[in-house]
Amino acid sequence: MLIIGAARRRQSRPQREERDSQLDRCKANFASIARIDTHAHQLQSAAADLGRQITSGLVPEPLADRLRERAPSLQVTVLTGLFRNI
Repeated sequence: MLIIGAARRRQSRPQREERDSQLDRCKANFASIARIDTHAHQLQSAAADLGRQITSGLVPEPLADRLRERAPSLQVTVLTGLFRNI
């Protein structure tokens, strides 16, 4: 009886490897994805590019408005990612 109880307990608990999160299964739009310095620099560069496009005068005003909305969200993503790792 003791052996059966141990076998049932093992079957009822999933292996730890199955429950742990794995980076290769993460999705970039999930908040829990790990970001490294390279990602932060790429996001900063993308925000700077958006800023240059907005001020260039070559982008139509409706599109420039959308870019103005997107640039701060990229900067916030960079800052929250950097401070979360400290």
